[in-house]
Order: sequence, then C-alpha cells, then structure tokens
Amino acid sequence: MFAAIILLFIILFVYWNFIYKRKGLPPGPIPLPFFGNTLTLSRSKCAYLPYKLWADKYGPIYTFWMGESPIVTVTDYSLMNEMFVKNGDAYVGRDFLNHLSKLVEVHTGNHGVIQTQGNTWRVMRRFGLLSMRTLGVGKAGMEKQFKEDINEMINKLRRDVLLNKGENINLQLNIDRLIGSTINRVLFGFAFSDHQMDEFNKIKSTFDKASRWQFSFCGRLLVAAPILRHLPFFYQSFLEFSELPLPIYKYLNKQIENRIEIRNKETQVEKEPKDLLDCYLDQMESDEADPEFNMDNFRALCYDLLLAGQETTGNTLSFLVLYLLLDQRVQSKLQEELDNLIGNDELIGLSQRPQANYTNAVINVLPVNPLNPPKAQKQKAFVVRPEPYNCRLILRRK
Repeated sequence: MFAAIILLFIILFVYWNFIYKRKGLPPGPIPLPFFGNTLTLSRSKCAYLPYKLWADKYGPIYTFWMGESPIVTVTDYSLMNEMFVKNGDAYVGRDFLNHLSKLVEVHTGNHGVIQTQGNTWRVMRRFGLLSMRTLGVGKAGMEKQFKEDINEMINKLRRDVLLNKGENINLQLNIDRLIGSTINRVLFGFAFSDHQMDEFNKIKSTFDKASRWQFSFCGRLLVAAPILRHLPFFYQSFLEFSELPLPIYKYLNKQIENRIEIRNKETQVEKEPKDLLDCYLDQMESDEADPEFNMDNFRALCYDLLLAGQETTGNTLSFLVLYLLLDQRVQSKLQEELDNLIGNDELIGLSQRPQANYTNAVINVLPVNPLNPPKAQKQKAFVVRPEPYNCRLILRRK
C-alpha cells in the first residue's frame, strides 16, 4: 500500500512538472523540478549561448524556467514589434527582481522605473524623458561636453602609453570612467575628476558584484524563489545581495543633501536646471507637484539609470574595441569612412550620423542590452498562440 502511494505521488509529480505546468506556454527546454533550467544557464561559459541554442531549436518564442517561474523569451523582431509596440499596453507590467528587491531595505516600496508599474512608472518615465530633452541629451549642448570628455580620455591614454613605455594599459578602466562621468553629468552636473575616483570605483565595483551575483547559481534561484533565502545555503548569498546597493545609495544621498543645502542658501531666482536633480527638485517645489515626486523615487530613479547605463554600455564598448582589434578589415573600413567624413582632427558627431552608414552598421553589430529586463503581460493581446498571459516575458536579439 505504501509503495503504491509513493508510486502514485511520483507519477503525479512527473506529470505536473513535465506536462501540466508547461501547458499553455510556448515550447522550450524541459525544466528540472525546483531548479528549472538554472543549471544549464549557470554551467554555460558563454552567458548568451543557451539562449541562442534554444532559439535555434524552439523558434522565435520559447519558454525557459528559473526555478519554478516560467519566462517567455521573444527573439524575432517582427514579433517584438507586434507584441510590445503595436500592443504595448498589454505588456506594461514590470517584473525585474521585484519580489526579491522588496525584501531589501533600500528597495522597499514601488520606486524608480525598472521595478515599478502603474502610475509611478508612468510619472517617472515621463519625467525622465522630458528632463533629458530639457537638458539637451542627444543634442548639440550635451554632445559638446561629451566630446570634451572623449578628448580628455584620449589624452590620458596617450600619457599612459608613454608612461608605460609600450606596455599594456587597462582600456576598460578608462571606458568605465567615461561612461560613469557621462551619466553622473546628467544626474548631478559634473564628471568624475581624479580626486573623485574612489567614489566612482565603489559604484563600479558594486555593479560588477551585482552582475556576477545575478548570473550565479544562487542568484538565479533566489530571483525565481525568494523564499529560498531562509535556507542556510542561500542565506549568505541573499545577505550579499541585500548589502550591494548601500554604497551607491550613500553616494546618491550625499549629492542630494549637498544640492538641497546649496539651494536653501541661494536666493530663489528662477533659472534653467543644469541636471536631473535640479529638474526633480523644481518639480517637487512646484505648486502642482505630483505626490510621486518624492526622494525615494528620485534615489531609485538615479540608481536605475546608473544600473542601466554603466554595465551595459561599458561591456558593449569594450567588446566592440576587442572586435575591431581582432578584425582589422572592419577597423580599416571604419577608419576610412570616418576620415572621409571628418578628417583626422575632429570627433564624429550626431550631425554626421546619417552619412556614416558603415559606422552605424558596426555599432549595430553589438546591442547595448541584448537581454531586456522581464516584462509582465497584464491583459489579453491575442498576438501569439499559446498566449503567455500573466507571466514574465523578455526580449532578446537572436
């Protein structure tokens, strides 16, 4: 009798894991009980390779599992356009570390843009887009400052080459500093100088650790099932994750407090905002201020912008440099086009972009973020069958 009960339990468990829970989802790799496809992702030396193999095998839309959580992946451009552009309202839900982050003290609540949805997401997103436009991001004013930073980096590289007498230099550090300074200039109005590199290095180190944690075995399982944090094997990993944001929030609080102190001492004269913090404080002080404009949201917004820009852009540019070093044919054609457009004494700008066909093609070889943060479908869209309703979706370039 006992053996029959055990056998029945095994049959039901196998049916549930391999058939029932996958019902109504696009096809994909068979998940292991409790672990899903986490072991496959963790064992792969190339982070992108499992996704590529699954896309080749199962088609432009497939399902893989993080623990017991299904994630539907879309890799076809026309399908992305149909689902997330033409039917965008159905997929406005956000699901990026949501359940896990709510357990971390500095992330508690619905703040910022990456991990929020509903009114908070709409207000913060609208503010971010309008403020970027006001500050001239993507226009001549910001481009001039960026070119100055580029020239400073080039001059520093030349000095480093001379000082090292032909030995190798660390290009990654210079690229990271350039990106961090660009983001910080938008947020707080200044680039990182030599005496501020300790602060920048703490920020960069934090994001490096966060990236390694997110793609680790424990990290993947904790993202899928935060309840595992109570087990001894996972507790230390969760503790590491919960402490990661603290140095960055300490830096953000310092900048905010300094600016508020300066503004309180100044005579209240209306003037153009010089950075995102000024734009936000102006919104908070306006008579028609939305309740969403609070410091919790601004800190989270800054954290999100640093997170979204630093690692992705830095890794992309570094890989692009490596790609050009290894393929001299592409490098030569790229150099030839730039020489024809602007010569040897200038930096290419946005005004030349429409004529820089080969340069644009090289840039498009490497997407800044090939794997987008997960979204959640909140209403029926009837774009694909079976429809991945009310589960996580991610977009990935094949």
